[in-house]
Amino acid sequence: MASASQIDLDKEREDLVKQNALLDDIHFDRPTRFTDSLLDCCEISWLRPNIMTKDPYVYAFDTTKETRLIIPQADPAFDWFMIPLANMCLYPNLVYNILSATEDFSKTYGGMFKIRFHDSGKWIEIAIDDRLPHHSCKPPDWPLYLVASSNGYWLPLIVKAYAKLHGSYEKLVNGTLYDAFGEFTSGVTETFNLEELPPRFHISLKKYYDSACLMNAKYVYRKDGEEHLSHWAIVEVGDKAHEVAKSKPTDVTVKLQYLFATPEGKSISDYVHCSKLLKLLMKLNSRDNDTEAYWMSFNDFIHTFSTLHVCTLDWGIAVFVRQPTVKLNSYKFNGAWFNMSSVSHSLYDPGSIPFWSFPQYKFELREPDTYRNDKRCEFLVALQQPGHLYSPSIALIGFFIYRLVKENETLPVGPKFFKMYRPVTHTIEHGRLILNRLKLAIGTYLIIPVAEPENHNDFFLTVITEAKYEVTTPTPTAGVLYPLEKD
Repeated sequence: MASASQIDLDKEREDLVKQNALLDDIHFDRPTRFTDSLLDCCEISWLRPNIMTKDPYVYAFDTTKETRLIIPQADPAFDWFMIPLANMCLYPNLVYNILSATEDFSKTYGGMFKIRFHDSGKWIEIAIDDRLPHHSCKPPDWPLYLVASSNGYWLPLIVKAYAKLHGSYEKLVNGTLYDAFGEFTSGVTETFNLEELPPRFHISLKKYYDSACLMNAKYVYRKDGEEHLSHWAIVEVGDKAHEVAKSKPTDVTVKLQYLFATPEGKSISDYVHCSKLLKLLMKLNSRDNDTEAYWMSFNDFIHTFSTLHVCTLDWGIAVFVRQPTVKLNSYKFNGAWFNMSSVSHSLYDPGSIPFWSFPQYKFELREPDTYRNDKRCEFLVALQQPGHLYSPSIALIGFFIYRLVKENETLPVGPKFFKMYRPVTHTIEHGRLILNRLKLAIGTYLIIPVAEPENHNDFFLTVITEAKYEVTTPTPTAGVLYPLEKD
C-alpha cells in the first residue's frame, strides 16, 4: 500500500500534467553562485535537461553493450557519497531502488522527479524539479553535480535530491560513508583497518560476500608528500576449502573491480599511479578485460589495501546484489530517551546509570554462527541518534547488553536486577552512529540504549544477525518503541 506522501506526490504530478505545467521547486534554493570553493567556478544557470540536451534521458543505455551504470571520479571531498553510488552502480537495481528505472522526461513527468532515501528507519521520498546547475566552465572543470554521464541524467538528479535532503549542495562537501550507504541502501556500514584485523578474518570476508554485503577497499599511495587514493569494489570472494569454517587464508581469493569510470582513451594505470598496486595488478593473469576486474590472493589483498568498508544490507535489499546464501535477519526500532529517571548519571560510570528507566530490548540467540566452530552467535548492533552531518558536538551515547538468567523475564526489569548482574559488554562513544559486531553464547539477552541525562533525543536501533532470534519490545513504561521493519 502506498504511503500518504507517495499518494500526494503522484497527485501533484497528475495535476501538473493536467495543467500542462512543470514543477518549480521554490523550497530549494537556486543560487547564482556557490559559496564553497570546491563548488564555485563561475556563474550558474539552473536549466532543465531538455534545454541543455535535445533528447534527454534519465537512464540511457547502449543495448549492444553491457547495461552498466558508471560514474566519474570525483573530488575527494565528495568521495563519502560518490563511493557508495559507484558501488551501487555495479548492481543497477540498487540505483533503481532510489530513482526508479521508469522515471523519464516524457510528457507525463510534470518536471518532477521522486528519489527515495532511507532516514531513521523508514524510506522517504524527496521530490525535486529538474532544474540542474549549469555553467560555462570548460568540461575538465565541471564539478560532479553537473555531470550527465553517457547513460543519462540520473546522477545529477540523485545528487540534487541528496542536496535537498541535507539542505544544500554545500552541505555535501565532506561527510561519512556510513551516512551515505545508510541513506542510499538502509544498510549498516563497518570499517576495517586491514593492518589490524580480527583473527580468521578471511572467513568473515567470505561470509560478508555470501550475505550479499557491499564491500569496497581503499588503496593509499603516497609520493612527494601527496596522497593518492583509489577505490575498488570486492565483487567476488572465492574459497577452495570444502568447509568455510575450516578454510585457511591461502584458500581465499578476492576479485576486485575499479569503482569509477575511466574516460575514453584512459586506463586504470592513469588513476592508480606507478605504485605497488599497479605493479601487482599487471602481474596478475586473472583479469577481466571488459570490467578491468582482478583476482588476487587474500594475503595480497590485506597487505596491499589499507581499509575495507562493509555495508550489511537488509534481506529485501541484498537480493538486488545477488541471491544471498546466508540470510541475515534485520530488526529495526525507533525509540526516545525522554522517560528517564531524574537520577543524575554519567555513561562513563556504569554504576550511576539507572538502566531500569531506559528502553529495553530482550532478544534470544538460538543458533551458533554456521561459519564458526566456537558455538557462539554473531550479531551486529547499531545505534543512531539524530544530528547534522557537521555538528561540532555529537552527544555521548551507548548501549549495554546483559544476559538474562530467566528466559521468560518480563520487561522492563527493575533496579534489583541491575544490582545483581553486570553487563556482558557495552559500547560508549560520541557519534551519530555507533556500532559493534559481537559474538555471544546461545542465550537470552537484554540491549539497553543509553544517553546522558540532558539528551532527550529520538534514536534508531538496528540489530542484525545470521542466527534465528526473537526480539521483544518493552511495555510503555520502558520507553516508546515500535518495530518499523522486519526483513
